[in-house]
Amino acid sequence: MPGPVFRQDDARALLERQLEVQVRIARLAQTLLSLPAEELDLIRSHIQEFAPEVRGFHRLRTRKSGSERFVDFHMLVDADMSVDRSHQISDRIMDAIKEHYPYTTLTVHIEPCHGDCLPECVDECLLDDDERHVAKKESR
Repeated sequence: MPGPVFRQDDARALLERQLEVQVRIARLAQTLLSLPAEELDLIRSHIQEFAPEVRGFHRLRTRKSGSERFVDFHMLVDADMSVDRSHQISDRIMDAIKEHYPYTTLTVHIEPCHGDCLPECVDECLLDDDERHVAKKESR
């Protein structure tokens, strides 16, 4: 005896519903695992303290597991800054964060900033209005 027959529209609707549920679960997990707003604010302030050498940051991602915290972000520095200097700044930011939250694993991705802010950079751009030039994503 043949099994149930699904129409293509039924299968598509089922897949769409499954995707919606997966997205909701992922968002809920992110909310539950992410650091509280006051901790995020403190992390942001530690990064901002290093302006103007730090020109901005983006893709700040955090999570917590037990007493451990995990922080990952992209830090933008002058494109002409030496690798050594950019790592010194990164180390100082990590030390400042670990002073408040000792059990924190940090990953800082250092990127050059040419003064053109991509859409994902604009919210955390530390350049003043005279230095900021919003670039279209297609120009990169």
